[in-house]
Amino acid sequence: MKNEIIIANNNRSAVPEKNYQSYFDPAQSVPVFYGCLGSFVGEYISAAKDERMNTKRAIAASIASTERVHNQNELILKAYERELQRNDLSDEARLEILKSMSRVGELSNNENTACRVFLREQLEYSHKLTWKIFGIGIISFFGVIGGNAFMKAADLRH
Repeated sequence: MKNEIIIANNNRSAVPEKNYQSYFDPAQSVPVFYGCLGSFVGEYISAAKDERMNTKRAIAASIASTERVHNQNELILKAYERELQRNDLSDEARLEILKSMSRVGELSNNENTACRVFLREQLEYSHKLTWKIFGIGIISFFGVIGGNAFMKAADLRH
């Protein structure tokens, strides 16, 4: 049993064959590894952008944290100053408050130093990352050129 709607002997193309154009150009065919290389470079650039954004966030968080510590220490120092203004305070109590104020100042100074060290390390890492990206780009560029030359040399041998 045949379906006469699907099978027909007189089917013709709607466009005559002489109007078809061939879009395949063997001189411009691209090997598969070029596409893979492009996606690899794209992924590497995305990772570098993410890393740069994470570095910026870490620096901003460090600065905000240091600022919070300084604000807290400032409030503590103001409280100590109010205590020092009391008339009924003994000399020993005044000396103890002054020592505590000195410790708060040292803590603020230590926090500043730690923040500067962290910022310096983050910036050094960021600068090294830039050179790594540049190096990978150069290696990829010469890899493409070398791969292209290798492919052409292999085609000439055959």
